[in-house]
Amino acid sequence: MPDCYDATIEFPEGVLIPSELDDLLPGECTAPETLPGGVIRVQGYVAWGQFEELEARLKALDVPFDRETGGDHQYMPFVLRWRPGAGEWTAEMDTAGTLVVSLQAVIEAAKAGPDAVAQLIARYQEPGPLREWIRAHEWRRVARG
Repeated sequence: MPDCYDATIEFPEGVLIPSELDDLLPGECTAPETLPGGVIRVQGYVAWGQFEELEARLKALDVPFDRETGGDHQYMPFVLRWRPGAGEWTAEMDTAGTLVVSLQAVIEAAKAGPDAVAQLIARYQEPGPLREWIRAHEWRRVARG
């Protein structure tokens, strides 16, 4: 049996009809909630902190989404942002939701020189919150069904 973690996923409203969304959600999830800015949020206690079927469907439809996964004594919480054309961006977080970088990565980049430091900084340049991405790309999709 896989470990389960608290997780939250957000994606634009109007992408999936309610029955399709219900079929893609694992059992331990809250009812989808519509947030300001045209975003749907679902929370759950799910295997490995992932909404595996829902995420695969959103990617297949080229729909942007954000997922935050809680941690425990073994694993750090992390954030995943998926954007069409850009793919996945992931980073570990502390319990306050602040992005963290390992000290080892910083030391290695510093030893390797300015180019390595610039690459490390670029790696942690967040693509931005989903609502901003939707607004900037004037992203709209009509629900199928």
